[in-house]
Amino acid sequence: MPEWVTPQEHQFIRPGGQGQFGKSFSGIRYEEHGFEGGPYLGFPTSHDVYGDGSIVVVPAPGHTPGGVIIFVTLAIGTRYAFVGDLVWQLEGITLREERPWITRRGSDSDAEGNRENLLRMIALKERLPESIIVPAHDMRPFAEMPALNSGKQ
Repeated sequence: MPEWVTPQEHQFIRPGGQGQFGKSFSGIRYEEHGFEGGPYLGFPTSHDVYGDGSIVVVPAPGHTPGGVIIFVTLAIGTRYAFVGDLVWQLEGITLREERPWITRRGSDSDAEGNRENLLRMIALKERLPESIIVPAHDMRPFAEMPALNSGKQ
């Protein structure tokens, strides 16, 4: 199965690119995607993976040049926003706080871009408080997610 990435992220993680992990990602088949869709929940463009709104990817450059936020909407209407390293903990959204400056300075490719995307997510959470924000390094939202049924009984 391929890994989907934006062209900017693919360039970033390639061996010899800017990313620090490029060599450890060898042997993976990448497929690039763009953002052909219109605005989505305050983001200027989007990529609707299945065309039904169940999985929508929006550009969120800042931490890395090709960073994205992935929105997953379940059939029952529950919406998750997987925000990666936009913030490390939920409090980054709820308390409107960026990551510590030393980490932003050392690990963000575009601190201002990251800040803009943070403000978009804060506005989204205020507008749609039932949305579940899932930062990559905060295990609390992961612990509350329903388990996927494998179909085997």
